[in-house]
Amino acid sequence: GWAAKDLVQPPRLAPNGSYWVAVSTRNLSGNPADPDNLCSNIWSVSPDGSTWTALTTRSMAGQDSLDPAISPDSSTIAFASHQPLTGGGATPNSYNIWTIQSNGTGETALTSETNANRDSREPSFHPSGGGLVFASSKKIGAATSQSYNLWKYDFGSSTATHFSSDTTTDMDRRQPRYSNDGTLLVYVSIQPLTSGGSATDSYNIWVSDASTLDESPLTTVTTIGQDVLHPEFSADDAYIAFDGYRPVSIMTPNSSNIWVYDIARATFTPITQNRNAGLDSWLMPGSTW
Repeated sequence: GWAAKDLVQPPRLAPNGSYWVAVSTRNLSGNPADPDNLCSNIWSVSPDGSTWTALTTRSMAGQDSLDPAISPDSSTIAFASHQPLTGGGATPNSYNIWTIQSNGTGETALTSETNANRDSREPSFHPSGGGLVFASSKKIGAATSQSYNLWKYDFGSSTATHFSSDTTTDMDRRQPRYSNDGTLLVYVSIQPLTSGGSATDSYNIWVSDASTLDESPLTTVTTIGQDVLHPEFSADDAYIAFDGYRPVSIMTPNSSNIWVYDIARATFTPITQNRNAGLDSWLMPGSTW
């Protein structure tokens, strides 16, 4: 079954409900008495949590796999990993984006960075299943990027292209998600709220057209400690749910709360309203209704 100590990130349920994907440091031997693994792996877990199958099987420290996303047809899992790009190769100094079939076959690296500070993280499938969006500090052309940009990977052409192209500091765009009709992207960013302004001290929720970078902020926090994170569209694309430290009744809470943004009405509603420390509420990935 599930054990909190096993989980590095919240689990995701496959769209067809046939399995969970978990990120865990549980040992690969299957013996509960053995110590935890030295790195996290991607696991397929039965719906009731009773059966765990390792999809990645790295055991060396520093070869962690994280950030799983599941394709709309439940056949493929994308993830970020520090695992070697070849079987006996060296551990790369940046995370790369990988895919693997849900049965553990066909593991493929989609990016192949080996230098430091070029991480690719947080993949998310296009609703058609034909591509991914992810956050990366890969170089933009010949220019070294000091911020995370949004990148897209097209399975048909096997190519990755940058969607945003900021190479200066304090322009990070992270945690991208497509709307279910594929027309919009939602993500978090610390970029300035207005052209020529200063970077914000907390992450805000931003939305852009999915075809051309035409972005605007939904939240406008500038105070440190008020990050909002993990945005997800509802199934009908009418709402965006997220979690974070957005003020509740003017006060900055000491715990994370879950919020919902009504796109048509442009209104925010807190689902939880915890202000005291130790009462965090987090949105599970892929859990919007």
